Amino acid sequence: MPNLDHIEPIAVSPAAACKLLSVSMFTVYKLLRSGELESFTAGRSRKILLSSIRRYIESKPRHQGGRLGAKAGELAAPAA
Repeated sequence: MPNLDHIEPIAVSPAAACKLLSVSMFTVYKLLRSGELESFTAGRSRKILLSSIRRYIESKPRHQGGRLGAKAGELAAPAA
């Protein structure tokens, strides 16, 4: 029988999704309502698919460096 200790989960609880995304429980349920995260219920437990968490993260723009508020490809001037 294979060792199951090193198998990545397919789905996680809403609390674990909060930790993975560094967001509040309110935000996780908002993402579920909007369809940005996929879930299912197992008995009375809700489980969020890790694949949908990955898709959500990949859909977000990556910070390209520089200061916040700078246009893409340019650095903002330091505040005086």
